[in-house]
Amino acid sequence: MAHENKAAQCVLTVALVAGVLLPNVARSYEISTHRELALQSCLLSSPSNFFSPISYDNIHNTSLLEGPGKVPFPFASPTRETLTPVFWVAEGADREDDYFDEQDAAALRFQNHFYNPVSGEGLSLVFPLFGKRIMGLPSPTWALADLTDPPKQDFSWKDAYEYLLLAYTAPTLTDREENWAKVFRSLGHVVHLIQDGAQPQHVRNDSHGGLFPKKVFGDKSAYEHFIASARRGEDFSSYPVVFEVGDPAGLSSAFADARHFFETAEPLHDGRGMVQFANREFVSAGTNFRGTAAAMTTAPGLTLPSATETSIVSISIQVLAATLRVPTPLTGTIDMVTSTVTDELTGEVFPNRFTSSYSIYDPDLEQAGQPRRFNLNSFNYVDASDLLLPRAVGYGAGILNYFFRVKLTPLIPPAQHVLRLGNVGDSHVSGELTIYLDSPRVPAGSARMISLPPGGSVDIAPGVPGPVDLVYVFEGVTNEGNEVHPAVSARSFDIGGLTE
Repeated sequence: MAHENKAAQCVLTVALVAGVLLPNVARSYEISTHRELALQSCLLSSPSNFFSPISYDNIHNTSLLEGPGKVPFPFASPTRETLTPVFWVAEGADREDDYFDEQDAAALRFQNHFYNPVSGEGLSLVFPLFGKRIMGLPSPTWALADLTDPPKQDFSWKDAYEYLLLAYTAPTLTDREENWAKVFRSLGHVVHLIQDGAQPQHVRNDSHGGLFPKKVFGDKSAYEHFIASARRGEDFSSYPVVFEVGDPAGLSSAFADARHFFETAEPLHDGRGMVQFANREFVSAGTNFRGTAAAMTTAPGLTLPSATETSIVSISIQVLAATLRVPTPLTGTIDMVTSTVTDELTGEVFPNRFTSSYSIYDPDLEQAGQPRRFNLNSFNYVDASDLLLPRAVGYGAGILNYFFRVKLTPLIPPAQHVLRLGNVGDSHVSGELTIYLDSPRVPAGSARMISLPPGGSVDIAPGVPGPVDLVYVFEGVTNEGNEVHPAVSARSFDIGGLTE
């Protein structure tokens, strides 16, 4: 029994140490990087996500980035911090990396920022004596709360829909404002996890805490440090927005589910999700190539990029420095490992010129009959980030558009006292439509069931004497292929002087 107690104490000690140290283990891009990328995604997405004829109460803005309408949110600070919708997205992208959740210090959100699509697992670490331990949920499950309801998660995709309904229907203006802030902040948390899906270490189970023992926790991420220091303030909006309403046959056709922005249903080699692209086309510090010149292999447990489909190019360091804008006084050559990148979403095929590099110690190691060591340096990081960061922004913009994809709009009514509601989106919608008085925000009648295909419309008699301002709120589902998803939409309208 004493032996069992001692073993239990050891396991508990490991768990506690892991809990204390993991804030560093699971840190993703520097916080400012997440904020900058989120702002670029917002500005690249549809402006109607942030200003729209739908009722935002008093948060209408004259600018996406600044304006008189700001939303108070009590959890952000003791003084009820106020931000515009775009900056609430950026705030959420920042705060997803908080060491401790503001509601619960034991939340440890950062444990859930990894997902390896080959194994289907989140972050796992191998501890001496105790072996492999799964430390967190797969990041898509944490972000979306679609397969489970994660404990201590208040800013998921699922939460954002619940807040959206309350933003339209809560009785008081204060409650509606607070829920608007929660909507946009929750979306920022989701966008953060899309960005992590574009960081190879986060999709290849490559922990990077820089803690002892490094065999368990890994070295600190030189890639993330490089992005934060060398690429700050750059524009990464060159990749197309991957989902836009009105594009059902284009890139948007790949995304019939929010999870598809992380990974689509195809096998890894053909997958069009952000995580699949970063996992199969790039190596990371801890999952670099292995082996000798005659027998180079992919890292254990991973299948791509294929080591057998690479080539070696010897390049002048000064040519690299000039081409990639990375000044260095060094001279000589570097042997680069090049590979071919396939973007399954756009169909583009292009070279990844600097997938990896040979280590300066490789000639000596080969002479000694030892395996080569491969290295990643600033040149590799520039080339990788040129491909990955624009996709992080384009996928982030796409998932924002996807959240607001339900478009139910008033059309010219056929007669007085009638609201003609049209579905101008790309999804079939079905559910309950309720008419609310604008102020106070209370139902003006019973809910009615509607079912509208794209382009369909329905005529509704509000049944309220005018003149009066009303709000219609739709709560239901979209049917996209065989998938069914929650949907919320609303809009203010005015029946003017019409009376029943």
